[in-house]
Amino acid sequence: KTSPDLHGVFFEDINRVGDGGLYPEMLRNRSFEDSIVPKDCKLVEDGKYFITPTGYKCAFNNGEGLDQWYDSVPETKIPAWYVSEGSSAIDVSLDEEDTLNENREASLIISFKEENSSHSVYNIGYTGMNVEEDKKYNFFMFAKATEGNQRVELSLRSKCGSRIYDSKSIEISQGEFKRYDCVFTSKGSDVEATFHISSKDKGTVKLGFSSLMPVETYKGRVNGLRKDLVELLKGMKPSFLRFPGGCIVEGLTKETTMTFEKTIGPVWERPSHWLIWFYRTTNGLGFHEYLQLCEDIGANPMYVINCGMTCQHRKAEFFDDELTDEYLQDAINALEYANAPADSYWGRKRAENGHPEPFNIKYVEIGNENYGEEYNRRYELFYRELKKRFPDIIYISNTHTELEGLPTEVVDEHFYNDTEFFATQQNMYDDYDRKGPKIFLGEYGVTNNRVNASLYSALGEAVFLTGLEHNQDLVTMSCFAPLFLNASYKSWYPNLIEFNNRESFGIPSYYMLQMMGENRGDYVVESSTKTDTIMEDKFGWVGLYAKGAGTSFTNVTIDDIRENTIVSNISGEFIVEDDKFLAKTDDSWCLLGDEDAREYVVSADVEFGKAGEAIKISVWNERKENVGDVYQTYWGEKRLQYYSWVIEDGKSYIEAVKRLRVMETSQKVDVDIDYSKANNMKIVAKDYRIECYLNGELVNTYAIEPMPKISSVVTVDDETNEAIIKIVNMSDKNEEVEIKIDEEVNSIARVQILESDDKYDVNSFEDKTKVSPKEFTLDNLSSEFIYDAPKHSFSIIRVGLC
Repeated sequence: KTSPDLHGVFFEDINRVGDGGLYPEMLRNRSFEDSIVPKDCKLVEDGKYFITPTGYKCAFNNGEGLDQWYDSVPETKIPAWYVSEGSSAIDVSLDEEDTLNENREASLIISFKEENSSHSVYNIGYTGMNVEEDKKYNFFMFAKATEGNQRVELSLRSKCGSRIYDSKSIEISQGEFKRYDCVFTSKGSDVEATFHISSKDKGTVKLGFSSLMPVETYKGRVNGLRKDLVELLKGMKPSFLRFPGGCIVEGLTKETTMTFEKTIGPVWERPSHWLIWFYRTTNGLGFHEYLQLCEDIGANPMYVINCGMTCQHRKAEFFDDELTDEYLQDAINALEYANAPADSYWGRKRAENGHPEPFNIKYVEIGNENYGEEYNRRYELFYRELKKRFPDIIYISNTHTELEGLPTEVVDEHFYNDTEFFATQQNMYDDYDRKGPKIFLGEYGVTNNRVNASLYSALGEAVFLTGLEHNQDLVTMSCFAPLFLNASYKSWYPNLIEFNNRESFGIPSYYMLQMMGENRGDYVVESSTKTDTIMEDKFGWVGLYAKGAGTSFTNVTIDDIRENTIVSNISGEFIVEDDKFLAKTDDSWCLLGDEDAREYVVSADVEFGKAGEAIKISVWNERKENVGDVYQTYWGEKRLQYYSWVIEDGKSYIEAVKRLRVMETSQKVDVDIDYSKANNMKIVAKDYRIECYLNGELVNTYAIEPMPKISSVVTVDDETNEAIIKIVNMSDKNEEVEIKIDEEVNSIARVQILESDDKYDVNSFEDKTKVSPKEFTLDNLSSEFIYDAPKHSFSIIRVGLC
């Protein structure tokens, strides 16, 4: 049987895709808290970064986040909020004492210093606000006047402020914070509109919270979601939605973790917090909204919980038992809110928020990308307590905790790599132990490629997914990551769906997954594929690396020709002295030879600076383009992929590295090193194979795996009585695929195909569907027929069975 939840989606608030994205808030920094440094963190380098208590450095820039975001907008004291250019008639500042409620960290003070002033305070939104003629927009704010009542004008205007699309006059009362509402109807269309607050009277007002959102949301829901983005999601027919992360669940500190109770209730009462991806969220997109989204798109909810630690990839903090128990209780409360009947405490809360019936969370993942003893202890605590209270929920572990003797139902595995990796790993799960836990491929995607978000990337992923479909008795769930990209706030690339403030599109992988989701079938049937293979060309420089200063490489030759020139120092410093490559600093790495060299033999006599310290000789150091950018002459390590022979602490092995990530490691073998003298290291890089010789003895080998030209999988749809044949052609020419079926078939078949003129073609705002599925029919079929699979294509053939 096929797994009903094999293809799902994963949402994480990365690339500013919550506030200002799926949650269509138009005011950026609506709570005025973006420039406030997270608790217990300290600003460094003139506010460019902050440092967490454990020592992790995060981009800050006065709350604007990454440098490229900060540099793209005019400077201001309070992110997104500005005073008319050249105006001395208005002052703005923050009050961190007098706030709307205990969960708010600041209010905005606006002092109007002149009467009859034409100046205003304005918000630029997320690189401008999109307003459309005759469309309506809901606004509210909590405000108070401090020196008698104050009349203000609220308006939607053009970028320069000269054209007013609509305005409202409101009198703000002195005293306590009070809510003020109005609805704007735009008299024009503008993608760079701004929101303004002005007054003809002198006086001071304080704003405690504000919001501007389109009236038109998906299904017209209050606090609703952006219609086009939800429709794109629903168009994939995902069987589950994993939320709310991802690394944001763990956070950088205790205060920046994601917990259930931060994200329910009135939005102005939800505490904001700094996300791990360089910006603050006001949590308008909260637990209830996620669950409602799942219901709206027909997806089972998968809730990821923090189990008592911050992100282990960012200098983790492990919480004590008392605090960990609080996180366990938060998880219990969340599941009660989602699944308990309406007459329970949390069920009543859910009913008050408009959903009396339970949402029925199906899956819970305990932690995100956590590992090691600290995780295992917390995982066991959470699993046993939650399973006892909610036995019908399926629980997911971040690692193979069953190997530690812990109860494990499903294991989450993550893979980010290049097209060739995915295209060569189709059989990864064929030999997995069927007696162990099920597998959830919780995050995957092509992230290392000459051109990302292309058809070629989608095809590599499709090959991998045909392997998952063959193994649905074991691999029961998968989802690409990440899901969304706000085009003005890129921090991770690629993402399935890209948008700006007015339009959106799916990348080729989106359409590949849409095709997968629409053509699942009920049973996987036995099938086999015979195919030729493709080898990716291997070329590039030779590299020398020394962990410790003082290490030297002498008699360095490439194909018996002596080398004495350094092409580039990637890190640290190597110098050539008396024909010796000498490491002057720790962690020194240099390149030499020819960038276009294909096959060669490298030899060097190595004198270790210190016994046991790592030394490496690498081959096929190939420079890749930076993600999403054009090719540049840049030598940084992030641009390189290569294969290194490593000797360290008496162990020898080969590692495949792509953009700082070790993708694969050969078996480690013991080697006998005499550190008192030079040792000869020789690498033969030829025929897609690496051989490593230490003092003339072969110690390690590594063979690069080829890609299949053709990959396939077959399922059967019981309702339509069709065989669903999925075929991926990775080659650069059309392939005649001979298909043999052991049943009589109908003479006509339906075909969906994803292809394009160039395998590196991408979709864009200018051509949103350049790479998207096309449909046609095949006729005159028999149980044996030829399908001409176009070059670089993904095809799905639905053949009726007699």
